[in-house]
Amino acid sequence: MSYRIAVGTSDGENVTEHFGQCAKWTIMEAGDDGVWRFLESRAAPPSSGGAHDDEALRKFVEILGDCRAVLVSKIGPGAERMLSRASITAFERSGAIDGALRKLAEYYARTERATASGRG
Repeated sequence: MSYRIAVGTSDGENVTEHFGQCAKWTIMEAGDDGVWRFLESRAAPPSSGGAHDDEALRKFVEILGDCRAVLVSKIGPGAERMLSRASITAFERSGAIDGALRKLAEYYARTERATASGRG
């Protein structure tokens, strides 16, 4: 099953961005073969400067609506709730994107197996 992950990165190699301050998202796609591929970059709405702004959050959700999850260094509870309502899961992690994507793939494989066996 293929799915997309939006990664907050400033250098293309590491998860570096706070959700509300991310200027550009790197969209990665996990193919049915389990291999991650760069899909595209997407511009984000202007930052709210750290203030909670529901309209800006709605724009983020709209931009990332086809993604299964976001991978960021930090995210606030309001943004996380808004993403969750749109069925987008937020993951906080710093470090190499490759390692983080590998962990996410393992997580999704476990949860899908648990769901298929009736334990999820």
